[in-house]
Amino acid sequence: ALIVAAPTDVAPADPEGWTHAPFSGAVEDGRIRGRGTLESKRVLAMGLMLPILARRHRVALARDLVLAATADGEGDGAAGVRTLVRDRPDLLRGAVCVAGPGGHDLHWNGRVLVPIRVASLGFAFLRIRTRRGAREAVFALADLLQRLESGRLEPRMSDAGIAFLSAVNEALPRGRAIAMRGLRLGGLTSTIVKALDDPELAAMAADMMHDTVAVTRVAAGDGRQQVPATAEAILALRVLPGRPLEDAVRQLTRGLGEDVAVETLAAVPAVETPADHPFRSHLLAAVRAARPGALPVPYAAFAGPEPAAFADLGIPTFGYAPIALPAGFGYRQRVRDVDESAPVDGIRAGMEAMADALLGWCRTA
Repeated sequence: ALIVAAPTDVAPADPEGWTHAPFSGAVEDGRIRGRGTLESKRVLAMGLMLPILARRHRVALARDLVLAATADGEGDGAAGVRTLVRDRPDLLRGAVCVAGPGGHDLHWNGRVLVPIRVASLGFAFLRIRTRRGAREAVFALADLLQRLESGRLEPRMSDAGIAFLSAVNEALPRGRAIAMRGLRLGGLTSTIVKALDDPELAAMAADMMHDTVAVTRVAAGDGRQQVPATAEAILALRVLPGRPLEDAVRQLTRGLGEDVAVETLAAVPAVETPADHPFRSHLLAAVRAARPGALPVPYAAFAGPEPAAFADLGIPTFGYAPIALPAGFGYRQRVRDVDESAPVDGIRAGMEAMADALLGWCRTA
């Protein structure tokens, strides 16, 4: 079977600053507008269309096609996909799963690059609380957060990062490709990122070369005159495959001292797919067939709780929900941003490519 999994929830959206209400789904100037139109809601809608298209076009399927739509995609999946996997594994007898981001167009060096997610980053939400007397709690927390200013932990090259850079090399002239390969073999990660002279491509590469941390909340006291005795921050940690989350947490909190408490609020491990999996080869071939001249690029990205949940059943999860985008669109910057929107024609083209690839897989036993 092929499982297409998608969350039904999206990231919160404050209507402040939006041209249209964030859940209006308004269509204007060839774009559909609202939270999730570029990512989770679009992926869910495309997944819903797959069985409809299979029936409409009378596609004879040799494999089952399963749609798993669950809640809690913005959390650790405890109220959604993890419960489904734990309580009803009989509904999920799948050999492979498609879920989360992947397939959006990138334009670079005269080529269209189509990222296919082959690995999913792990994540953890941590509460860091300082407990010191008088004025020290707030400043102790500020010292800790200052250490995290770059948002990156020590560099390390993931297998997905190596596959990504190897594929990107195909879009480079021979001389630059050789130079890039030398930088990769030499482990010069910061130089590699600079050499990718496109902000979105460079940011994707950087995500596959570092574990990262972001501060999502800071709080101290209740706003009264009394100096707070405690201060806390919520951190979002994302970890590349190949390293236990616990190791990254230890690195992050090393040397904090006895007056600092660390609590893990939620955690999902990183997951990667086998490099020789036949579905991976199928997706790469499907992109080349659907988009002559396009370059399919394996990569890693955060993909919510679905990949780790399905990995508990031995099911690998890939990311391929294509959308055709014009050069300079800036997908990464627009996802979850104010006035998030997606081109309707791009969604239509992506739906056609997705149906060809996934229904094509289901036609073969």
